[in-house]
This record gives sequence, structure tokens and C-alpha cells, in this order.
Amino acid sequence: MSILERMAERRIVEAQQEGAFDGLPGRGLPLRLEPEDHVPPEWRAAFHILKQAGLAPEWIGLGAEIESELAEAHRRWAASDGGAEARRRHRAAIAAINAKIDRFNLMVPSSSLQRRRQRRDA
Repeated sequence: MSILERMAERRIVEAQQEGAFDGLPGRGLPLRLEPEDHVPPEWRAAFHILKQAGLAPEWIGLGAEIESELAEAHRRWAASDGGAEARRRHRAAIAAINAKIDRFNLMVPSSSLQRRRQRRDA
């Protein structure tokens, strides 16, 4: 454990002893973490807490938005007839998602968190 981790742990224990965490909503209950594949597992609890407090970084919300829009685009494509109009709509949806992925990649704090752009073909 690094010196910073030991200092943080000591401060958390002191705050607990002082009652700083008493009366918080959900005290004593397990965290219900939403699946957030774009957040590394070791960061999920911290980002969940930040999100609940309205303090999550913008890229966290954008990542969830990308996941949702990508799933919807794939669902719409699977339900389509595969015709020219469906292909046009699918390519347009993927282009819009790729623009968000580009924005996301500029925001994330580490290159290991960046996402790959989606192929525009079905």
C-alpha cells in the first residue's frame, strides 16, 4: 500500500469515528452498480458514488449514451429489411455514434479507456 493509500485510509477511518458518514442514504447497504463496461472495474464504485452525487465526469455519461445508442442501432438494423433505406439510416446512426466516440476519446483520462470507432457497414 502506497503512502497516499495509507493516508487516505487513515482519513477515512478518522471520518468514520467522527460520524461523518452517519445518516447517509443507503448506509450499511451494498452498492448497486450499474453495468458500465466503459469504466475499468476498479473505478466503478468510485464513479458510481460520483454519479449519484451528480459529480461524475462528462465522459462517464457519454460512454453510457454511446452504449445505449449503439445497442439501439444494432436492434433497428436487425429488425430492418436490409434494404437501401435501412442501410442509409444505419450508416447515419453509426456516423453519429462515431462522432460521440471521437468526443469520448478526447475526454477520457487514459488512452486505455478509449473506444474504437464502429464500422459503418452493417
